[in-house]
Amino acid sequence: MPPPPAPHRSRRKRALDAAARAGFRLSFPLLRLWWLLRHPTLEGVYVAVWQAERILLIRNSYQKAFSFPAGRRGRKEPPERAAARELREEVGLDAAPGRLRHVAEWTVETRLVTDHVHVFELQLAAEQPVEINHREAVWAAFEPPERTRERPLLPVVARYLAGRSGPETTPQRPRDYSAAVGTVRHSPRARNQSSKRGGPGRSRASRTARR
Repeated sequence: MPPPPAPHRSRRKRALDAAARAGFRLSFPLLRLWWLLRHPTLEGVYVAVWQAERILLIRNSYQKAFSFPAGRRGRKEPPERAAARELREEVGLDAAPGRLRHVAEWTVETRLVTDHVHVFELQLAAEQPVEINHREAVWAAFEPPERTRERPLLPVVARYLAGRSGPETTPQRPRDYSAAVGTVRHSPRARNQSSKRGGPGRSRASRTARR
């Protein structure tokens, strides 16, 4: 799926974006090899953005599977702040950390990493335009969950969407980030899909630890 058209991007900007995408695709296999040798324990965040009964899905240049806005936590960075930062960096949505609802905390076990993830939700009163950088993120759209579930998804995204038709409606739980509340063990097929959050294009604060 090619990146969406962006008439305002100059020829030079398009060339630079294409070079960056090529760099991501080349470096990601090397990153996976490092994970395989070291099997690090990582921490990160996902954000499910809802507008009415549609959810925001993105795809990165170096993976076929689709994801939510997501990324690594910086050292000592609170999960909700990391989630708000990833929204700004990846899709241009500016949301205060207090607007994000913490709905899940899982430990994801794969042959490459042990990944401790926090899942947040953001509900938008009206659809807002998203701005991808055409380098790491190359596609983004709001879709009904039933359409989204037909796509190849990262395991955390697939687990979150299972049986859902909208955002969480139960009262907000206390935010205790001290322990995981569930474990996701990938199937052999899912293990071949590395989490988007470990991608080579993470922010400066999170580039020191990747999956």
